[in-house]
Amino acid sequence: MEITPEEKDMLVRIVNNQYSGGAYKRATWIDKVCRNKADRTMLDMLCEKGLAETGLGGTVAGDTYRACWLTQKGKEAIGTE
Repeated sequence: MEITPEEKDMLVRIVNNQYSGGAYKRATWIDKVCRNKADRTMLDMLCEKGLAETGLGGTVAGDTYRACWLTQKGKEAIGTE
């Protein structure tokens, strides 16, 4: 699958901004990678392509937040797996 440089940048941002509370990495906060409406539109497009997913993340304390993460297909697209 072909991805644009902008899409790749967003995928890398998702990986590089994972929440790191506790002993292991957790899902990325959407608010950290989507700073404006264009970023949110890009994330939605990545979800439609099956490269990323969104949902609820959780902190060590049990609080929830809006989160995003890469699918296996997304990881393969940027060569992290």
